This record gives sequence, C-alpha cells and structure tokens, in this order.
Amino acid sequence: MKIKTFLLTLFTLFLFSNIVHADARLEKKLNMDVDQARQTQQIQKRYRQQFSKKCGELHRENRKLRRARNANDSGLITKQEAIVAKLQGELEQIRLKEDDEIRLILTPEQKEQFEEIIQQRQDSAGSSRDVKDY
Repeated sequence: MKIKTFLLTLFTLFLFSNIVHADARLEKKLNMDVDQARQTQQIQKRYRQQFSKKCGELHRENRKLRRARNANDSGLITKQEAIVAKLQGELEQIRLKEDDEIRLILTPEQKEQFEEIIQQRQDSAGSSRDVKDY
C-alpha cells in the first residue's frame, strides 16, 4: 500500500512539474514584453497556489474513492465519485480563470497563439490525466 501511495505521489509530482514547466515558457512562446511577463508570472503564482491546494484535496478524495472501490462499498463509491467530480470541476474553473486573466494582458496576435497553446495542453492532457481505477 505504501508503494502505491509513493508511486501515485511521484506520478502526481511528475504530472504537475510538466504543467509548471510548460507554463513557465509562456512568456517566451508568446514573445511577451517585460511588463506582460511580470504580470503573467504574478497571475500564475496566484493561481498555482489555489490549484495546488485544490489538487491536494482531490488526491485525498481520490484515495478515499479507491479504498471504497477496493471495499466494494457502492454507497461510499457514489458519494466519493460526486466529491471527486466536483473537485475536478473546481480545478478546471481555476485553470479557466487563470487563462482568462492572462488573455487580458495579451495582444490580439498573442491571444491567437495562446489559444493554440491551450489547445495543445488539452490535447496532450487526455490520457495521462484520466482517473484510473487501481
């Protein structure tokens, strides 16, 4: 059981290190000026804190869901699935708000490039972020 928890934690750190790494290059990808880059970093920092806190909640609830599935407790499974879905929605809302704030400081050309980056992020996130049954 400790190995599963360790591997899940390791996987999560790897997953989010890629997200942070991808966003860290945003200033360069969009050829932002110094002021835009500073504003973007402030926005990302603020939302990263919110995202991280909510992510911790999601991981705790996902662990409860896995335990419920292992115990074959249908009542608890239903309850936990609802909690997990709600937290996933909240995480998505945090990400959308962050993206909306970043859009406000971009030029029209940068916005077009930003939309492409968002689409790439969504396309690459699919299978690696799907919740898996263990």
